[in-house]
Amino acid sequence: MIVLIKINHPHYTFHPPQGLLYIADSLRKNGYEVRIFHINPNELTDSLIAEIVRLKPLYVGCSVFTGEMMRSYSRLCRKIKSSSQTPIVWGNAHPSMLPEDCLKEDYIDFVVIGEGEITSVELANYLQNGTPQLKDIQGLGFTDNSGNIIINPRKPFIQNLDDFKPAWDLIDVEKYLSPFHDSKKALPISTSRGCPFDCGFCYNRAFNYCKWRAHSAEYIVSLVKELHQRYQIDGIITTDDNFFVDKKRAFEIVEKVGLPYYCETRANYFDEDFAEALHRTKCRAVLLGLESGSDRILKFINKKITVHDIINAVSVVSKYSDIWISGSFIVAFPTETEEECRETMSLIVHLLDIKKEMGFTLGYFLPYPGSNLYHIAIEKGFTPQREQKTGRILIAGQANRI
Repeated sequence: MIVLIKINHPHYTFHPPQGLLYIADSLRKNGYEVRIFHINPNELTDSLIAEIVRLKPLYVGCSVFTGEMMRSYSRLCRKIKSSSQTPIVWGNAHPSMLPEDCLKEDYIDFVVIGEGEITSVELANYLQNGTPQLKDIQGLGFTDNSGNIIINPRKPFIQNLDDFKPAWDLIDVEKYLSPFHDSKKALPISTSRGCPFDCGFCYNRAFNYCKWRAHSAEYIVSLVKELHQRYQIDGIITTDDNFFVDKKRAFEIVEKVGLPYYCETRANYFDEDFAEALHRTKCRAVLLGLESGSDRILKFINKKITVHDIINAVSVVSKYSDIWISGSFIVAFPTETEEECRETMSLIVHLLDIKKEMGFTLGYFLPYPGSNLYHIAIEKGFTPQREQKTGRILIAGQANRI
């Protein structure tokens, strides 16, 4: 038995733990039983800890992204360790970026760096049978018997994602179905990994090396039809970082699936033909990473778009009232001035004049480890901190004059 855990931020949409579903598929193909716990922080109870400990898992694997939930993971893992000798494994973006920091914690035994489908199986084999040796498991970090932190080389990317299929039967899929525009039971799915762009605030460079890999269109169409038959889904929410990297593939998927859909893509992809194709294939909502109303900032963060691109994207799609656009903006980038922040606010107002069916998110810049702007933020006064007394890894730190 292997237990996989994801703790969801209470203010974020409750999407399926798709990374864990892929890892569970790989583990099961190799003969391991798997349980997945996808919980909110308020579900982190003593009874849950007791249930996990009673299962006597070979290891407990946690999917950890940089952010507030790390305190909840810390509390969870400490409680498991206080009741058992179960090995604790951290994977996903945060331990991939900061493996040494994670392994300094006394409640973390291993970290998986990068994709975990193969590494998780090899680690299970080691814990079960003693082979392969830890030093030979690519993508693994651990502490040896002398207290030295060992970080093995990363495993090459999976080239054919179709070799793995999310283990949907391990979760209650009904919990993830939700109304979405004209759909009553829309389900979030992932069709690709990574993004070919190199935005300065994103973890993509360090985690995905700015590489994009995708399931084949045939695979996704078959998967959606299976999910439609099993759960009567009537809409899909693609969770890809950039669904339209390959426009031909993406449109082939949505045309053959024939269901309303939501996607994330880029402002500079838009022209009249692209907007019309979105409308024709039942796109009901699209999220654009717009980031700033300042051309200087957009260039500084290497976004590869301009304010003109943003206005053009909203303008060409404004003809279609059935497509909702949402845009994400960030303020307080390193070197950003008050006037440049005002330019962002002005752009939001202008976009609402163009298309009233719009929504926006506006957040402060968070220096993600591994991103290009992380080091610039440190140069400008951001101080990552580590709380030595409790061992909790802190992300926020202090920012002076960023």
